[in-house]
Amino acid sequence: MQSEPLKLQTLQLRSAIGQARRVSQAPRALLSRLQGWLLYVLSAPLALASLVALASGNVSTAVSAAGAFTLMLLGARLNRRSMLEQRIAPDRRYTQSAHVSIRYVAIFLVACGTTLAAMFAVGHSALGSVIFGGLSAFGFHLAYGLPPVGAVKRGVRVVVKDPQARRALQQAERRLLAIERAAFEIGNRELSERLHRIAKQGGAVLDMLVQRPGDLFRAHQFF
Repeated sequence: MQSEPLKLQTLQLRSAIGQARRVSQAPRALLSRLQGWLLYVLSAPLALASLVALASGNVSTAVSAAGAFTLMLLGARLNRRSMLEQRIAPDRRYTQSAHVSIRYVAIFLVACGTTLAAMFAVGHSALGSVIFGGLSAFGFHLAYGLPPVGAVKRGVRVVVKDPQARRALQQAERRLLAIERAAFEIGNRELSERLHRIAKQGGAVLDMLVQRPGDLFRAHQFF
């Protein structure tokens, strides 16, 4: 059993390591944020095309462009969520990622949106539109990549046998991961670092509670 001073030192050490890691990954985080907005920017002309077509009285083209824009927008949103999940995945210990990565859904939506725009908004043939959709999927893969099929499902890293304790730890970790996601999305660096620090300290507390199951449910009110 660790003494209280040793636990405090362990907590502070983990917090310092996490902060140093975030500082070293700051340029990568900025690049990841820019990549996350890339699909939003590339799909924006479809919204403009829909408005222009509607103003010209071409309702079918306007609807097709709007539908393609919606599909691209959904794909961009899911891809951004997938990128956030990829960044917080190393912090998962008591929960596991989704069985199917939402990035596969994102690339499918982007390809469908491109095919729809090429066929009905631009006027390409069916074969040409499918080719454009395939090229967009290929470009998506080059820009973001796809996780290997065998690595989509990840098991928990720490196995807790008690079902009630396992559920409590999973619920607490989901809340901490939500804080991590918010920290990555917030543009304010100081606030982001504070949220990261809170999440790291909360994760260290969960690790300690695993060693002391009797304190788990007394600490449950804080999570």
